[in-house]
Amino acid sequence: MIPLARTLRPVSQARAALSRQLAAAHRFAFMLDGQRGELRLQLADDAPPGGQESRWRCHAGSLWLDGNAAPLLSLLSACPAMVPGPDDDAEAADWYWTQYNHHLSPALRELFGEIQPASSQPPDSADHDDLTLWLEVIRGDFRVRSRLRTSAHTLQRWHSQPGWYAPRYPLPGHLAMRVPLTLADVTLSHEQLTTLEPGDLICPLKQHFSPQGNGCITLADRRLTGQLRMDALAPYWFTVTELEECPVATSFDDTIPFNDTIPFNDTTSFDGTIPFDGAPPLEAYAAPETPPHAGFAAPDGGNHTGAPSGYALPPLTLALTVRCGYLTLTLQDLQQLAPGTVLTLQQATPGEATLYHGEQPLALGELVDVEGRLGLQITRRLGVDGDISSESLR
Repeated sequence: MIPLARTLRPVSQARAALSRQLAAAHRFAFMLDGQRGELRLQLADDAPPGGQESRWRCHAGSLWLDGNAAPLLSLLSACPAMVPGPDDDAEAADWYWTQYNHHLSPALRELFGEIQPASSQPPDSADHDDLTLWLEVIRGDFRVRSRLRTSAHTLQRWHSQPGWYAPRYPLPGHLAMRVPLTLADVTLSHEQLTTLEPGDLICPLKQHFSPQGNGCITLADRRLTGQLRMDALAPYWFTVTELEECPVATSFDDTIPFNDTIPFNDTTSFDGTIPFDGAPPLEAYAAPETPPHAGFAAPDGGNHTGAPSGYALPPLTLALTVRCGYLTLTLQDLQQLAPGTVLTLQQATPGEATLYHGEQPLALGELVDVEGRLGLQITRRLGVDGDISSESLR
């Protein structure tokens, strides 16, 4: 078997960073003889360039250009550029390129330093750190593009010079984002979920809304606190009363901004299910007693798992959400969010919600007020014949 590492092309951190930066064309503006000019630099495919290449040297390092090198370099200076031949006199060539760099655009002289032809030994095709780019020069009515090949180190030094910029095109204001309205977060074990029946009552531990409709919605780095109104005919509304901006990494631990003044008996139904017939609450929310070695015993009595003797794994839990429709916000809506903003709730039914695992709906239920806290009483399980499929829990 061939190790995975031997089949993967190595990429350095510098190359990865430059690839992200140059996915869109970066530009550099200059002036020459009263004409505006511009360099454009963008990643190209990694296929080797066709035709003859020539090697050039600037203060950042070596550059390899294709057959368009001479016309492209001629647009950078008032002195035309000529690719040196093998029989050219070295002293005459030095004088010529001194004149070329003397008439180079001042902005480009700061960017490149001096541009000189270099010995044309072929580039090392085994160097995985090289990048292939398109270098385009526009000046007046002239436009020339050449394939550029250089090392990540050279490109990094070159691109770090001031003057480069990337045009930012605004996104359309009608671009819409769909945000599910999450009322609460629930944690259940696989066994609890598969035995869930119509009539069972779920009392979420982590609630984002109260039975009165007061609650909060998190959108990226913003938390919107407000009032949910579903007491009339559709459409239904969420009115923003407070807007809080926080870093994306901030964890909103206090998810219940409303006043929870009624004590709640968390020993019986907190984050649990209660049978509808009034029977004692299910005890499935504590891990069942498991004898030592029960999870690791082999058929012959040995421990073949390598797990510590006497250690039993607790039941794995699933993170679920209770949702009630969704909000659709355009980019313009997001930019104009402020206290007093009214957001429209879609595909919601008053008094009803859905239990989700990820984006998979598992059960429908009725929202109820359990001693001042929001609860979900299951009315229907979703799936084949009302069964919750194990595939949806993966």
